[in-house]
Amino acid sequence: MTYGDPARGATTKADGAYLEMRNQILQGKLKPGSRVDYVQLSGALGVSITPLREALRRLEADHLVVRNAHRDVVVAALTREEAADLVTVRRELDLLAARLAA
Repeated sequence: MTYGDPARGATTKADGAYLEMRNQILQGKLKPGSRVDYVQLSGALGVSITPLREALRRLEADHLVVRNAHRDVVVAALTREEAADLVTVRRELDLLAARLAA
């Protein structure tokens, strides 16, 4: 994974972890209902626990993961249609943000 490459959208380790996890969730590589193993996932993504936690907070805000009462994090159950809708909305918001920034 490449960090610090604004063209790819990943400027920090947390950004890179967020983008990679989001892609894995939307592509079905991280299965709905599966528990997120912090240690295993941080190793696979090549980041420490701190950026991984930040990425998980962002994914939780996007409703892609759910944090339960025991502090476990699980991948949210999404239908294919819901996932496609999320991608469409995110794409449009990113375009709007870019236009407003310019």
